[in-house]
Amino acid sequence: MPWKKGQSGNPKGRPPILRDIIEAAKTHTELALATLVQVCRNRKANATARVLAANSLLDRGWGKPVQKSETRSLNVNLNSLSDEELLALLGPQPVELEAPDSIN
Repeated sequence: MPWKKGQSGNPKGRPPILRDIIEAAKTHTELALATLVQVCRNRKANATARVLAANSLLDRGWGKPVQKSETRSLNVNLNSLSDEELLALLGPQPVELEAPDSIN
């Protein structure tokens, strides 16, 4: 059943247990940040772990980078376009590879 305009699909909010878990996790923020710094500084840690730790620190300190999306509006009667023009509007299409008849 669709909701009326302005009506919430979750009027009671998050269940209390989730709020308790969130609050408990927040009490460990300082430890978590210290751990990220420790991993980031550890030259013996693998590169993936160090990069993930560095990105996590940057995200928390400066926020995640904004991702811009581009949309465009076309006022075109699609029925008037040729197949080639329609394909050009769709952009590059993936190449279909043929499977070999048999694998040796």
